[in-house]
Amino acid sequence: MRVWKCDEESVVSYLNKILIECKELLLKKSLEQVVVVIYDGLDHSPKERWAIRLDEREEVSSEHESTVEEVKKKFSDILKQIKASSNLLPLHDGKCIFDVLLVVKKDVSVPETFEPTSAQFLTNAEDLPFQALNVPHFKLDSFVTYKV
Repeated sequence: MRVWKCDEESVVSYLNKILIECKELLLKKSLEQVVVVIYDGLDHSPKERWAIRLDEREEVSSEHESTVEEVKKKFSDILKQIKASSNLLPLHDGKCIFDVLLVVKKDVSVPETFEPTSAQFLTNAEDLPFQALNVPHFKLDSFVTYKV
């Protein structure tokens, strides 16, 4: 699997802004889902939809809370699943573009720079779920939807 690092300042700046907004929305418990959509670079049709759903949990007693090491291990396991999934996903010819969607609870105020959009669901697609991750305050379910 090839991994690329982006040094283009505009992309790094875009992602940093999104991470700041994610953090603020998480602290307010307003964020429901983070979605990355991969589009065909020519016709802008969605090819893949990577989603992380955040389900708010009741407070957990300290005896049931995962340690930092346990969370790191679980996160590492999920990353291994994501890497392995690349063998199942179809290859994309040509250039692709991406967008990050932040799904927030109803009646939550968002920055003016946010643009309303549709959920960008894919038609004729398959879902590939990944292992769930329980962290303090949230259960994270992640999956990729891809065109068949």
